[in-house]
Amino acid sequence: MRIAAAILVILNVAAVQAGDLDTSRMLGTWNIADGRSERDIVHSPARVEGPLVITERRISWTSKDKCRCVVGYRVVSHVAAPMYPGGPPENSNAADAYAILALELEQQECDQNIASFAISLASDERDFARWAAFNGKRATQGYGAMHRVSSNQTSP
Repeated sequence: MRIAAAILVILNVAAVQAGDLDTSRMLGTWNIADGRSERDIVHSPARVEGPLVITERRISWTSKDKCRCVVGYRVVSHVAAPMYPGGPPENSNAADAYAILALELEQQECDQNIASFAISLASDERDFARWAAFNGKRATQGYGAMHRVSSNQTSP
């Protein structure tokens, strides 16, 4: 239920300018959290595994069958919201809003259960983000936290 509410918030919040700095903040290599704390728990029936590598044109991850998926994407929305997909508002401080980037994947063969990702960047943290993966019907396939390993922009 929290996931559905978060998606509705994302869809109903005013869009941020597409050229905003947040798009470049998502680029790099990210380790998906391994469940060491409640904040970092990964909920992933599709078993999206890290590292998650995001370049200007491609995103890659390891699928449930241990295949490395490398897929082109496009940013379809860029919104600001007081919460991230899969979670409640951290607090009522508007300055702590998340920049949420929705990435629609190009047609891919690797993992048909994933059609898009949402990457949520907190305004006060550079190397920590939240992610959510969705299928073509916008049902959640996994979500969790990720920590930046590197910000280099090499191809996945």
